[in-house]
Amino acid sequence: MYASDIEIQPGRGWANIQLGSTLTEVRAALATNGHAYDYEENGWEIDIHDPETTFYFDDSSPQLLVQIVFYDKGHRVADQPVIGLPLAEALLPFNVRSFDDSLWSLVSIEEEFPQGKPLPDSQRIRRSSAKEKIDCGTVWIKSQGIGLVMLFGVVHALAMRRIGSEPTIGCGKLDSETMTLALAVKPDSSNPKRAEKYDFPGIEPQQTPKASGPSTQPTKKSISSYKQPSAGRRVFFSLLSILFLAMPAGIVYRDLTAWKNSKDVVGRVVETKPEGPFPDEIIVEYSVPESGQHRVSIPYAYTTARDIEEEVELLYLVDKPERAMTRIQIRDEGWSISPYLLFGSIGLASFLLHLAFPNHIRFKSRRG
Repeated sequence: MYASDIEIQPGRGWANIQLGSTLTEVRAALATNGHAYDYEENGWEIDIHDPETTFYFDDSSPQLLVQIVFYDKGHRVADQPVIGLPLAEALLPFNVRSFDDSLWSLVSIEEEFPQGKPLPDSQRIRRSSAKEKIDCGTVWIKSQGIGLVMLFGVVHALAMRRIGSEPTIGCGKLDSETMTLALAVKPDSSNPKRAEKYDFPGIEPQQTPKASGPSTQPTKKSISSYKQPSAGRRVFFSLLSILFLAMPAGIVYRDLTAWKNSKDVVGRVVETKPEGPFPDEIIVEYSVPESGQHRVSIPYAYTTARDIEEEVELLYLVDKPERAMTRIQIRDEGWSISPYLLFGSIGLASFLLHLAFPNHIRFKSRRG
C-alpha cells in the first residue's frame, strides 16, 4: 500500500475520498484507486478489504458519505499507528488537550446509521462502568471527529466523521478512572513514544498513576484480561470449539462409510399415497436375506415408479436393513444429523474461537 492509502486526515477524509462526498463520487474514487468493493447494503454501506475499510452513507438525495471506519493496522494518523495499540498510546497522535474534548459511546460503531439514518438519542446508553468502556466502548474526540473503537483495552478500529457530527449523548467522558485502566494495558514496546509519558495538559497529576510508591494499577492478571483471555481460557474455548466441530464431522463420516458399504436390493411398488397418477409417497416392499420383508416410503421426487408391481432399485444399510433409499434420495435424506445441528455446531465453534482469540477473529454485524 502507498502512504496515501493508509494516512488518515481527521475530520476530512482518506486518500482522495472526502467526508460529505456523494455515493457516486466515492464509487468513482474507489475505482480510480483500484479498490474493488464486494459488499454494498442498499446503498448505505460499502466495504473494501485492502486496506480493510467501511464507508457509511446517509439516506439523503444524493446520498452523502457520513462515516468511515478503518480496521487495518496500517492506517496511520500523523504518520503514527493507532489501530492495535492500547488506548493511552493511540491517543498520542491526536494531541488531546482536555477530557472535556471526549465522549464515550457504548453503541456499536456499525449501528450508528441504521438504514442511513443517525441513531436516535433515545437509543443511546447513558451509563456504564469504566471497564465496560475500555472493553467495548468507543471514545470520540469531538474536536477532530474521531472515534476510537475499543476491544479489551486495545483500539480495534478507528471511526471518522465530519467535525461536529459525532454523537452528542453518551455515557461520560475520559476521566481518571478510565485512563488508569488504559494506562494499565501494556504499551507497544516498539513505539518510541511510550504511553507512560502521556499526559493531559491541565489535568491534576494525581489523576494518572505514579511510577513510584504503592501501585494503584490492576494486578498483572487483570491487566492481561483487558487485552485477551488467559492461556487457560484460551485452551478451554479452543477444546470446546474442536468438540463442536468433531461431533458432526464424526456423524457425517459414519454415515458416508455406512452408505458406501450398503447393498443393492430390488423392491416392488405395493401402494401409492394417495392413489392416482400424482401420488406423494410410493410404498415399496423389498426382501433382505436373514431379515425378511420390509416396506419403505419413498417420496415421489426420488423415484419414477408409479405403477403397482413396478420395480424400484434401492440401497439398504447392512446393520439397519429396514433403512433403504434410492440412490438420489441418499444425497438429501441419508444423514443421521440434522442440518440445524450441523450449522449450529459450526456457529458455536466459530463463536468459541472468537472468545479465545478476540484480536484475531472478528465478527462484523450486518443490518438485516
